Order: sequence, then structure tokens, then C-alpha cells
Amino acid sequence: MYLFYFDSGTSNSRGYLLSDGKVIATEKVALGSKDVSETGDRTILPRGLKNLYDRVLAKAGVADEQVSKIYGSGMISSPFGLVEVPHALAPFSAKELAEAIYPYEETQYFHRTIHIIPGAKTASGKVSLKEIPTVNNVRGEEIEAIGVKDFVPPHWKEGKYIILFPGSHTHVLLFEGDRIIDILSNFSGEVFHALTTATILAGSTKVEAADAPAMPDPEAVTMGLAALRDYGFARAVYTVHATKVFDACDNAMRRHMLSSIVIGTVFQSLSLCLQSKWQGVARLAVYGTPSSIFTCTKAAETFIPDLEVVGISNEEDGRICSVRGLLHILEEITEEDQ
Repeated sequence: MYLFYFDSGTSNSRGYLLSDGKVIATEKVALGSKDVSETGDRTILPRGLKNLYDRVLAKAGVADEQVSKIYGSGMISSPFGLVEVPHALAPFSAKELAEAIYPYEETQYFHRTIHIIPGAKTASGKVSLKEIPTVNNVRGEEIEAIGVKDFVPPHWKEGKYIILFPGSHTHVLLFEGDRIIDILSNFSGEVFHALTTATILAGSTKVEAADAPAMPDPEAVTMGLAALRDYGFARAVYTVHATKVFDACDNAMRRHMLSSIVIGTVFQSLSLCLQSKWQGVARLAVYGTPSSIFTCTKAAETFIPDLEVVGISNEEDGRICSVRGLLHILEEITEEDQ
């Protein structure tokens, strides 16, 4: 028998068909919780996921009845997902996530149960406005982090260490051994998207995909981070615009400057967190593309120079950390629950 797993995010969803713990077929679709939020159509996500499911099964020559269970994680558990599922509460490990799996009966398209792994948060119940600056939550990164920790240096697990996920919301998870004990959440990719699509920077930072460099320009990254450090966010963003006014560089370089400014704000927040809450933590793993790892490493050098940084590429063949995290969670399910 087979297992199927949906990793559904804000903008994209991936489907994986698993056999004996190995991915035998996978597909990706540009569909996520953002589409439900923007359209108000509650059927768009389950309909799209069922289409994705059927495509992956057809690709592998597998029938629906051969799939014993379907799992899902990420924004699939959000208010704009399939069904809102309560977050798990930090600190937690794979065991607590296994115990919190929510069985959702999808009766319109799948006509079967989808077992949803919840996200995580740092406070329970309603919090006051005064408490808001201290709370954080994730949906999706928690399961990836459980997979990513397999690739951090083994001796790190003797103490505390950080795993950072660049993305639309850059989340920073603090580990102690195999347990996630705290979270630091940030808007990042969403800010970059807004700046490059809905401001005067839209035209001067546009780069066609075919012309986009594989890696950031080191000078642009250094300039962006220095501007943020020396002048603050608003002035740093203006300097990107100034390069257009005074014809100092091309769109690709401006785009890299702006990206480094946005990422830099995450490391400013992390620096403050390390000073106030996560004192004594000096090890950070960045899980992302080689491009994002480069920018994050430079940001760490600028704002937290004593931090030991390791990059873990998500482009390595066979390194699908969300799937790896799922398998660790399933290992914690007792035979009676299976």
C-alpha cells in the first residue's frame, strides 16, 4: 500500500506519493491558501488538491484504493485551508505532533479522510494586545524543521540551535536537542513582493525569469545590508530607488539590494531575540535555496557576527525535509492508532 502527502503553502502545493518511506511520484501546483483568501471560494483548494492527487497517482500508475492514508500539513490547516486545526503548543517534538493529527472527512472531492498535521504556536487561547509582540506561530515549517534537524552537525543536538526558513514568512525555530522550544516569526517575502509589485520600485526591480542570475550579486547584498544597518529600513529602501534615479545599476542588482534589506530586518529581529530571550545560542542553520542561504549568511555576518551559520540546501537531490519530517512523525504513531 501507499501513502500520500500534501505539503500545502500560501501560494503553492506539492503532492507526494510514498512507498516504503520513499517518494515515487510528485507534482506541484501554483495553488494555496492565498487563492482561497483572495477569491472567497472555499472549493478552490480541495478541488485543486484532488486534481493534483489524481495527476500524481496517474503518473505512478496507482489507483486511489491502493493509497492507505492521505496526510497534509502547512496552510491546509489554516482558516483558508481545508479546515482550521488548532495549533500544537511549543515546546513540542514529533511525538506531540503525532498526537495532534486531525482526521478531516473531505466529502466533496476526495470522499475520504485527510489526516492533517497541525502548525504550532507559542501561546494558547486569546492574548492581549500587550502580549502580541511576544507570540509567534508557524504552519508548515514545524514539520520541515523536524526533517531539517537530521542535517545539522550532530554535536549541535547536545544543546540549543536555530533553524531558519526564508520565505513569504521567514520563521526561526529554536531547538533543544530534538524538540522545538520556541519560535520567532517574521513577514519577509510578503514585504518584498509588495514592494516589487505595488510601489514605485515595481518597474525598476522587475527581472524576467530567463534573465535572473542564479545567485545574488555580492556587492548588491553588501550594499543593501549596510544601508539597512546604517540608515534603517525606510531610508535603505529609498537607496534602492535612488540607484534608478541616478542610473547607478541595473534592475537585477536593485532587486538583490532590496531582497537583502528585507532579509536583513529578520536578522535585526533575531539579534534582539538572542540578546533578550535566546541568550547563549550561537548556532544557526539556514534551510533554503543556495541564493537565500548566501543572503542570510551575509545578513548574519552583518548583524550577528558571532553566530555560527550552516547552510542546508533544499535543492539537494532527494532532500525533501517536509517528507522526512512526516516520516519521523509517523514513527511516533502507535500501532493502535495506525
